[in-house]
Amino acid sequence: MMKLLFFVLLNLQAILCRMVFAEFSTTAEHAIVSMAADYHVGPIPPDATHSVVAAWIGLSPWGHCLHPINYGVLQPVLTYGATCVKYQPPDPYQWWISGQYVNTNLDCHHVPEQFQKQCAKYSDKYRPVCPNVGHYLVIQPGDTLRATIEYQPAKSLWHQFIEYNHAAHWPFDIALDYCSNSSEKNASVYKSPQEQNNAFLVIETYNYSKAVTMRFSNIVLAIRNRNPKLQCQDLLQEQPLPNNGTRCRNVQTTSHADNITICVIPDCIIHKERNGPKLLIKV
Repeated sequence: MMKLLFFVLLNLQAILCRMVFAEFSTTAEHAIVSMAADYHVGPIPPDATHSVVAAWIGLSPWGHCLHPINYGVLQPVLTYGATCVKYQPPDPYQWWISGQYVNTNLDCHHVPEQFQKQCAKYSDKYRPVCPNVGHYLVIQPGDTLRATIEYQPAKSLWHQFIEYNHAAHWPFDIALDYCSNSSEKNASVYKSPQEQNNAFLVIETYNYSKAVTMRFSNIVLAIRNRNPKLQCQDLLQEQPLPNNGTRCRNVQTTSHADNITICVIPDCIIHKERNGPKLLIKV
């Protein structure tokens, strides 16, 4: 299992982060080219002043074009609370969502010289762990939205958008298309799209100890696969789930065409217990 990245840091001296997630992985030759899921938005978190509660699906790499960008996460993040991102509601203590890309493994002072000018596009210049972000959309408690992350080969872009109230909103695009054999200063850099091989469904909280449950449904993964005999059970490895009520229904193969296999997970319930898994982050 790869190191999972944190989507946000707050303006605090220390942050108590709690995270629970489901993870599905593929091998390097079977890249995930899109992920989509319905988010079933819960009530306003109680007693969450000065806290952050977030839920998101995400894709991250584990194969082609890892350097010099390294590990980042493409993630449409449903958030309650104030974070460091550029675009958020004037009153962030309501549910809101935006397409984001976070990279905590990218130091723009230690990358190939050919990549230094572009590096700031992938890592915030002043706060390297603050995500690149699209515009936000306010979501009402109890509603359902659909978030999609997809690779658009014609534009060489990773594209995120939100479907809510029968309309698509606020796309966020980023081109993860710089490659090298290493992150050394003298490494040569060339154009090639970074591929994604890890899919996540996550609850993430900061300075919030109460229990949180999030349901994701109709989770669809499109996987590059040249062998039509391989089913989704062959292509996807599900990492062990925490024994706390977090559960996902079995993955199903729904179609295979044009070297793409479509896998559907009917739903996942992600549950963070009261005073669940924690990590103290110093900033």
